[in-house]
Amino acid sequence: MKKLAAVILLALPASGCGGYAVDRVRDFGDIWRIELGAGGGLQADAAVGELLHLGVGSSRRWSLGWRYGEGCAEKRVEDHFPLSIVWSAVAPDTESLHSLRWGDGTQSQHRCSGIVPGELRHGSHEKASIHYWDIEVNVFALLVGANIGFSIGQFVDWITGFFGADLGDDDGERRPHRKYWKPIEEKKDFDPPRQVQPKRGSARGP
Repeated sequence: MKKLAAVILLALPASGCGGYAVDRVRDFGDIWRIELGAGGGLQADAAVGELLHLGVGSSRRWSLGWRYGEGCAEKRVEDHFPLSIVWSAVAPDTESLHSLRWGDGTQSQHRCSGIVPGELRHGSHEKASIHYWDIEVNVFALLVGANIGFSIGQFVDWITGFFGADLGDDDGERRPHRKYWKPIEEKKDFDPPRQVQPKRGSARGP
């Protein structure tokens, strides 16, 4: 135990013990998601990050609680099978197996991969990389519901933070810039060819 304590003390950042302790407490709070919801619907789903997401039902609700290190209060509209498939048939721009809108969003801001019909990528937002492995369970029964989550990425960030690492890039002054949802940047497959104009006087006659 003495050796472990010595290693931790050596890993303390130069900014002082106060900031170090605050960052460790914040990192611990980043691990958990506990939210309560009120509204209307019938829904149950479970997710392992972006690898697996299974659900059924739909809900329209207000959610309030704690989401991985920050207070959360927002309106959400969420659809799983079968309503998500119905929307896919009548509105191709919403095709998906899971559709989530929040705040004042009028279009699906996050949509999980659609199989029939559709492509592999949808929506305008994706989770931050450190939340790729979040384990979540969400249940909504008629008028009330709850969302419980555990972030493996943030757990690793908390553990390694004791030794001076910052995998979440959220310690100290960087914390105000952290985000849960990030806009998806459109990437071009290739850059269009540029036209090169010949220099004046460079052309040679016969």
